Amino acid sequence: EISACLVGSEMCIRDSLNGVRIPEGEGYWLRLPQSAYGTTHAVGELLAAMTDFRDHATWDGTLAIGSMSSVRGGPLGHHKSHQTGRDVDIRLPRRAGVSRYAELKVRRVDWAATWQFVQALTRAHVQVVFFDYRRQKYLHRAAVAAGATKEELAATLQYPRGSHARRGLVRHSPGHEKHVHVRFGCGPCEVSCVASLPEPA
Repeated sequence: EISACLVGSEMCIRDSLNGVRIPEGEGYWLRLPQSAYGTTHAVGELLAAMTDFRDHATWDGTLAIGSMSSVRGGPLGHHKSHQTGRDVDIRLPRRAGVSRYAELKVRRVDWAATWQFVQALTRAHVQVVFFDYRRQKYLHRAAVAAGATKEELAATLQYPRGSHARRGLVRHSPGHEKHVHVRFGCGPCEVSCVASLPEPA
């Protein structure tokens, strides 16, 4: 069932039943193709953020995209979120030479690339990025090394204000040590969308 809505002076199309699949592309791979569906807006913003990352980063690895949503949304495995096509899991960038199948320990993460990717997310329509607070320390360190300003750090990272601080795009959520959980904002045609911030665990 396809319907249209008028936003400002532009007509946009809303698919009220089926999700849009993340397309195959360079620079990333879909770990779980059967749950790689999202809203048109979220998938578009995800692709834009990955393109932005590629345009500004020196890292030349391949991002691993995990669960987004099933084609019709609804419950997805053990996830409490990933039901509306606005949430997606993305593995942290790995250091050069680290296999995509190796356990992603702290020393195997390319933290400079991770910071560059988070910066790309700040330029997309992202509502929140969930990431373990203790691992934010390494992200903060990489940001400082890259020359991030105090204002940029404060706006982007919850660290070092404590795991319960309600500030920064990146917020703590347990179980998110090896990947970030990105929640995109509501699109202009998503008339039933509610931009709330429940925990994604």
